[in-house]
Amino acid sequence: MNPKMLALAFSSLLLGTPATRSQTDPFAQEAPETPPRMVRVQAEFIEMPHATYTRLMATPRTSSNDTALRAECAKLIKAGEAQIIESLSVNTLPGQSSTAENIHELIYPTEYEPPGPPINIPNDAERPAKVHVGGPPRPPVAFDTKNVGSNFEVEAQIDAFYPIVELRFTPHIVAHAATDIWSVWKKNGVTVETSMPRFYILSVKTGVTVVSGQPHMVAGLSPKSEDGWMTSSRKVMTFIRADIITFGK
Repeated sequence: MNPKMLALAFSSLLLGTPATRSQTDPFAQEAPETPPRMVRVQAEFIEMPHATYTRLMATPRTSSNDTALRAECAKLIKAGEAQIIESLSVNTLPGQSSTAENIHELIYPTEYEPPGPPINIPNDAERPAKVHVGGPPRPPVAFDTKNVGSNFEVEAQIDAFYPIVELRFTPHIVAHAATDIWSVWKKNGVTVETSMPRFYILSVKTGVTVVSGQPHMVAGLSPKSEDGWMTSSRKVMTFIRADIITFGK
């Protein structure tokens, strides 16, 4: 055979091999042994009476997850004896930090202009002079912003051999609980109040190792009462669940 034809035939044979195709055409590469994956993380806050919380927590854990405990909470929710006060979810890539939030910004004063010097008010000869320090409140000179609502920060890492996820997460629930009035000034039918907002926060900051697709109870918190202060009559169970999502399945 002509040497030139022999070289051409040998080149065609090489182009037909998978190794050569993968070098010449990137879209012809074979699928990797481990396809791309991401993690979906969900946090639930379930509120219930303190006595119910104590009864549920008194039951020994019999597995590596809290599926049975979450099922008991589902029965309580259906019976109206518990309620889900918040449910947060976010998808993240392994090793990266992700945040999901639904908030509104509450701007409020944190510092007021100091009052002026006392004012001496002259009086008649039978009564001594009086020191008058009254007057309308001074205007605010400094402000701050509070994010009121829900915030969920997550960092997840998938185990190389098992369907296990290592999580670091911080779910926040911030409520504008009340407005505290510090002083009231009234004159000629005009009322001016100096007030500050009061916030109530439910928050968990921890790291756990969980099995993919299985719920885990990670914290018990105390919610606020109707007047905006902590109540010990009720508790909030915080559940976390991580699902490994594999592309192509």
